[in-house]
Amino acid sequence: MFDDKVILITGGTGFLGKRYIAKILENYSPKKIIVYSRDEAKQFQMSQVFFDERMRYFVGDVRDYDRLVDATEGVDFIIHASSMKQFLSSEYNPFECVKTNVLGSQNVIRAAIKCRVKKVIALSSDKLNKIENINEATRLTSEKLFVASNNIVGSHKTRFSVVRHHSLSGTDSDLMAFFEQHGMKFGEDGDNHYLSLIDQGIRFTLKNFERMQGGEVFVPKLESSIGKAQAYGNLEVYQNSGSDIFSEIDANRVLEFEDHYVICPTVQFANKSDFTENLLGEKGQYISYGRQSISQKDIDSVVEVLKSDFLTQGPKVPLFEQTVAEYCGAEYGVAVNSATSALHIACLALGLGEGDILWTSPNSFVASANCGLYCGAKVDFVDIDPQTYNLSADRLEDKLIKAKADNQLPKIVIPVHFAGQSCDMARIHQLSQEYGFRIIEDASHAIGGKYLDKPVGGCQYSDITVFSFHPVKIITTAEGGLATTNQPGLAEKMHLLRSHGVTRDPSLMVHPSEGGWYYEQIGLGFNYRMTELQAALGVSQMERLDEFVFQRHQLQQRYDELLDELPVVTPYQSADAYSALHLYPIQVKLGQVNKSHKQIFEELRSKGIGVNLHYIPIHTQPYYQNMGFRRGDFPNAEKYYTQAISIPIFQGLTFDVQDIVIASLFEVLKGE
Repeated sequence: MFDDKVILITGGTGFLGKRYIAKILENYSPKKIIVYSRDEAKQFQMSQVFFDERMRYFVGDVRDYDRLVDATEGVDFIIHASSMKQFLSSEYNPFECVKTNVLGSQNVIRAAIKCRVKKVIALSSDKLNKIENINEATRLTSEKLFVASNNIVGSHKTRFSVVRHHSLSGTDSDLMAFFEQHGMKFGEDGDNHYLSLIDQGIRFTLKNFERMQGGEVFVPKLESSIGKAQAYGNLEVYQNSGSDIFSEIDANRVLEFEDHYVICPTVQFANKSDFTENLLGEKGQYISYGRQSISQKDIDSVVEVLKSDFLTQGPKVPLFEQTVAEYCGAEYGVAVNSATSALHIACLALGLGEGDILWTSPNSFVASANCGLYCGAKVDFVDIDPQTYNLSADRLEDKLIKAKADNQLPKIVIPVHFAGQSCDMARIHQLSQEYGFRIIEDASHAIGGKYLDKPVGGCQYSDITVFSFHPVKIITTAEGGLATTNQPGLAEKMHLLRSHGVTRDPSLMVHPSEGGWYYEQIGLGFNYRMTELQAALGVSQMERLDEFVFQRHQLQQRYDELLDELPVVTPYQSADAYSALHLYPIQVKLGQVNKSHKQIFEELRSKGIGVNLHYIPIHTQPYYQNMGFRRGDFPNAEKYYTQAISIPIFQGLTFDVQDIVIASLFEVLKGE
């Protein structure tokens, strides 16, 4: 992120500024670091510590706009660490506090916009939930200035975000001297943990340059701070754990992640970030049922590939395969251009062909069944469990007993992990051992989910698992799919099938190699390859997979609680599974609503709620009706279809926007 970039740090000679500089030099290769502060003596002292030709020292005050502009020319990123932080100093010098914290922030913003800086992060305090003095008031005003400035950046799109640092008050400006005064040494276990907390905060801030879109306020979850140090009366440590760190207003706009919170912006910004217009649409409010979340790091990863030697068949696809396989606990991964392609080659690798039979769930997209038809096999369905909406293990067993008697057993069964929740795979696997069929898990909805505390995709109960990376799924590669397996023979077959059946591996060739150019087609395959661009995006997205699923669970919990008074059935969550929550399908109790299913759906759409319906039972599609299937064949799937509506759930959906969805449901279903 910071390699070969120019970084300006205001307040660079202060305690935080110096530690930011050290951390950047330790972990990155910046082109230049500009230290901007008004303390000439400290700048000289720093120059004796940081013997680095990339360091530049600029004597200036953030209250001096012209001087700031001079320093900001050619800068890529700014860390704004300059402020009056001390309570007493601010109380004795209120006008200076306003000039530094408010007008100084305004100058940084104006200079960044004028000089076309890419990104700015302002450091704030995590004690702004309750304003009690002028220092806190001015720092909150500064924070609001940085957030709102995303509205005025113009065409060059400078982005501004805020990080609320862990707070330590009651010290003077020299923290090192303060601790030494009280017999406490930095970095010694048992003396204090403040230094480690500061380092955590610095790493957190630098990471947010990658994930920021503009307008967010990032708040880290940090471990409880100094125990021993609290014995010193002048030292107050604020612990930022729980809801007490947010004001009542901010609390309604907070997204919680595993290691941090994000306070989302309140208005639509010019950059159409993840929290604004791309959620609500260019023609007004429109909240999609699902959507991708693309960070700057994702974009940079793709651009890096565009500038490289390989756009296809390079190192990124194997890296993506390895990343997903390792995450799932599988031995092998085979990346392709879609989950449909993955299902197709999975069936072929297992030897499915003419005269064979494939069973799957009717409650899925048509690809779950079409893959069998591609191979010349016959396709049939197993009705769903009315509670989980997944393929029913009970109905499967009933159907297997009859099929065995009729000598019509399936060669492959494809359980579909609908909405992200795993099927009862242990039971299905047990049946496979008894009746001799192979298993492909269609986990298109379920990457990031778990079954019996193990990641979906580990293939403990199946031969192959298939994932989808369509943009509405948990993570995306724009389009793409991947198959995992623990069987080397299946992995080898799928690798061949995805690329024309062609190999350059001498151990697989029929004839000796004729030279470095030589390859052989040893089977009939397809061009199902994933590009390097897609794989690079996938590798980057995988870094945030757990965060995405965690956030979806936060949204699910709110829906479960807040929809309790409505005439709807919310999705059942099995104790054996941890759903990836690709979808949140409700079933409307139509007997309690004086409206039709279609009318409810269309009224929600008219209000800008991008609901959808997953799925029309496959066997009711005209193509399958022509094959002899009829309505009534799978009554649980058909009943579910007549009542189901998928409502919005995706990473980046704020509680504020979720509340719009909930209010619309109340209005449509109860007239409130």
